[in-house]
Amino acid sequence: MPYRIGVDVGATKIAAGIVAGGRLVKSAKVATPKTNRRDVIATIAKLIRVFDHPKVTAVGVGIAGAVDAGRGIVYASPNLPKDFRDVKLAAALHRELNRPVAIENDAKCFTFAEATAGVGRQGKTVVGFTIGSGLGFGAVVEGKILHGRNGIAGEFGHTTVVEHGLRCSCGQAGHLESYASGGGMCRFYHQLTGRTVDTFELERLYQEGEIAARRTLTFCTEILALGIANAIAAFNPDIVILGGGMIRVPVFWRPAIAQVKKLVPYPAQLKDTPVVKTKLGDSAGIIGAALAAAR
Repeated sequence: MPYRIGVDVGATKIAAGIVAGGRLVKSAKVATPKTNRRDVIATIAKLIRVFDHPKVTAVGVGIAGAVDAGRGIVYASPNLPKDFRDVKLAAALHRELNRPVAIENDAKCFTFAEATAGVGRQGKTVVGFTIGSGLGFGAVVEGKILHGRNGIAGEFGHTTVVEHGLRCSCGQAGHLESYASGGGMCRFYHQLTGRTVDTFELERLYQEGEIAARRTLTFCTEILALGIANAIAAFNPDIVILGGGMIRVPVFWRPAIAQVKKLVPYPAQLKDTPVVKTKLGDSAGIIGAALAAAR
C-alpha cells in the first residue's frame, strides 16, 4: 500500500499527515507564520520532513487561493502574509526537500478527497464547498479535478450575488464569499450593528434571539442557498458536499439545503440533487492533497 504525505495550509494552522488507502494514518499541526512567505515555506517543509520516509511515494500541499497546480504557482492566497503572491511553491519546496512536491487549491483537495474516499465516491460529477473564514469550491468530473486554463476554475466564492455589496477578501464587492462564509457573516453583522463579533459569539447571539444576529444568519443562509443552487445549475452534479469550519453551525447550512430545492431551475430534474455534509471532516484537506499528488 503506497504512503503519501498531505499538507493542508490554513490561515491559523498548517496540518500534515501520512495517508494510506484514502485514510489518514497519522497527523500533526503547527501554527501558520504571520511574518512572510519565506517563513511559511520553511514551516511547510519542516512539517513534511516530520513524516518523510523512503516508503512515501508522493507529497501534496493544499492551499487556499488562486493556485495553478500544473505550473506549481500560488498567485494569491488571502489567508497568508501579504508577500505570499506569485510564489513558485512547488519549486521552492522541491529545493528545500530535494523531492517533487505537488500543490493544489485546498477546496479542490477537499472535493477530490470526498469524491475519491468520502461521501461522493459513487458520483461521476462531484462538487464541494468549503465554508470557513472564506468560501472555496471544487469540482471533480470523471475522477479528475476541474482546473480550467489557469487552474482557477470553480471560484464560486468570487461570483457576484449582491450588486455593490460587501467588500470581499479579493478586493471586489458583493461576492458569494462576502456573505456565505464565517468572515462574511461577521462583516455583515458589523455593518448592521457597528459591533465586532466572531462566529462563536454570532451563533450564541442567534440562539439567544438577538434581532441583528437572526437577520444576519437568515440573509447569509439565503445567499449560501443561492450559491449552491447556482453550482447545481452549472454542473448538474451527482452530489454537493459541504465542509469547512462552519459545518459546526448547522443553523447556517441546514436551512440553506432546504431552500436550494426552491431555487434550482428545472426542478423536476435538479431539486433532488443531494446536498450533504462532509464524511471525512477536518481530515479531508490532508487526504485530498495526498491523493491529488499521486495523480
